[in-house]
Amino acid sequence: MRACQCKSWLMYLLLAVLCTITYWPGMRGPFVFDDTQWQEALEFRATPNRYWQTLLDYPVTPDTVPYGRPLLKVLFTTQVYFFYTSDTVTDLPNVSSTVSLYWAYHAVSLAMHLINVGLVYLLLTQLFGKDRKAVTWLITAIWALHPIQTDAVLYISQQSELLVSFFILATLVCALKGYRKSAVLLCALGMLCKELMVVTPVLVLFAASMQSQSTPWKQLKKHPLFYVSLTMTCSIVAALMFLYPRSASTGNIHGWDNWHYLLTQSQVICYYLSQVVWPNRLAIDPFFERAESIADIWPFGVVIVGLLITAVWLLINRHKLGFWGVWFFVILAPTSSFIPIVTEIAALRRMYLPTLAVLVVLTCLLAMLLKRFKVQVACKPVMMVACLVFTTVTWQHAHTYQSQIKLYEDNIAKFPNHKRALRNLAGWYFNDLDFDKAIDAYDQLLSFWPDSPKAQYDRITTLLFLGRTQQAIADLQQLIKQHPEHVPFYNKLGMAYAENQQFDLAMEQFRFAVKLSPYNSLAKLHIGNLYLRQDKIDKAIYWLEQSVYFTFNEQHQITTSGTAGWNQLGILYAKTKQYEKAQMAFTCAIHSKSWESTKVAEANLKRVNEILGVENPETYQPKLKQFPVKATVLED
Repeated sequence: MRACQCKSWLMYLLLAVLCTITYWPGMRGPFVFDDTQWQEALEFRATPNRYWQTLLDYPVTPDTVPYGRPLLKVLFTTQVYFFYTSDTVTDLPNVSSTVSLYWAYHAVSLAMHLINVGLVYLLLTQLFGKDRKAVTWLITAIWALHPIQTDAVLYISQQSELLVSFFILATLVCALKGYRKSAVLLCALGMLCKELMVVTPVLVLFAASMQSQSTPWKQLKKHPLFYVSLTMTCSIVAALMFLYPRSASTGNIHGWDNWHYLLTQSQVICYYLSQVVWPNRLAIDPFFERAESIADIWPFGVVIVGLLITAVWLLINRHKLGFWGVWFFVILAPTSSFIPIVTEIAALRRMYLPTLAVLVVLTCLLAMLLKRFKVQVACKPVMMVACLVFTTVTWQHAHTYQSQIKLYEDNIAKFPNHKRALRNLAGWYFNDLDFDKAIDAYDQLLSFWPDSPKAQYDRITTLLFLGRTQQAIADLQQLIKQHPEHVPFYNKLGMAYAENQQFDLAMEQFRFAVKLSPYNSLAKLHIGNLYLRQDKIDKAIYWLEQSVYFTFNEQHQITTSGTAGWNQLGILYAKTKQYEKAQMAFTCAIHSKSWESTKVAEANLKRVNEILGVENPETYQPKLKQFPVKATVLED
């Protein structure tokens, strides 16, 4: 027995080392996609030596990954708290300030994946028996090293997928081993991390039926309290969804409804299956057009319906493969059935656990075929070759996670018509100061999406960085004719005129923007800066005060939108020897938590405090009622 256990531990350690080597190329990759939404929000609330304060200060931003998921909030907060450093702030916008610690976040993801690998082996051992350890280890190894898992392991936000998978697997293993109280507790905890956990009671029921070779009904009669308890834990998810609805990403919005989403998912699920067998179109953000009718997707629909009928038939006949049909379709049901998740129609990380079912079924089919045709080749060598091939592909694909540009270039190569991926690629080219490639990407994007004001605006911003001011002005004038009510175009045209030293025309555009949108802080900030160029300090202060007044939110807290204005206003207050007002303005800039200007504001505040002779200044949270300026729209 001990020798057997030692051998199992040795195999697990060997597999862990192999996983680390395989995913290593992407371990220093940066934050991608929506990683920065939660990471940057947390990073600027990281309070040294005050973990609980950092956790409580974490803002609840709707539709971000940790929103309405308390355990994820704790997981992300803990990582940012321990991995946060303020010494690596970069000079580029939208670039994370923790470049040196990317590996730490990835190390946590890899550790979670390795724990799940061990749980997968234990689950398969419970279901297949201990006499098939070699095949069990091979299936586990292929699952752990499969290229389709790269998204879940190297995309940091998908620690959500890894965490909920841990709770699903741990609940199943405990239930099958007879530790029912532990299973209920793990199931309840899992409900605090992601909505997918609601499938667990169904999986436990059918897994126990498979293990005991009985029917689900007999299992319910044998352990009614256990299954009622498991089901009751789903109320946690129901409560969290009620309190924290994901209304901006889920539901019948943006032209999607249940029927069209269901039709589209038939194509998406076939794509998932194809990537398990032949992973040649792996991408972080796959793209599929909305299916309008059954005629658009009937070949895919036939495949999915056929698989569903086969799974039901296997269940009715109490075949062991029937459970894996339940595993595949039930786990995919919350995201890939009829409930629209409009911000992410397809995502390969959703196959993190369903891939296991496909691998088990393929292994059984392979063994049956070899036996049926009396081929003198054992199943194990074929699986070992498959594992080696998949490991090589995974190692190659992990290289794309080394930078955002590599990741999205790969995405566009496989899904060239994907608007969001094109926009992200153009944005990362811009951040990398490769403006020519950014222009090419925006041109490609506009060829698919010619009426997108956002893409046009970003393209013109890039033209200005390239110094092609006249072209930017001409394009903006044309766009204003097409979109006369789009305020950002007036702001950008004013900036282009200012760049071209045409200050009167710039002032005209900014004033018109304020006329269209009286609460436009950016236009007022630029008007203040134009007056500053003319040494009209009083008017500059006036307009800067107007620009920052509207940068408070409903809770009277400073938002990031006014950081530059607060800094500039503080400098002007200091120049006019209004040091107490300068102190307040710089404090407001610091409390806005915008990393671009926080350090500048801190240095300025330190200097003002020295002038005022304040040795230990007490920081405070500025409130709307404390602001000494009355907001007005009209000058003079």
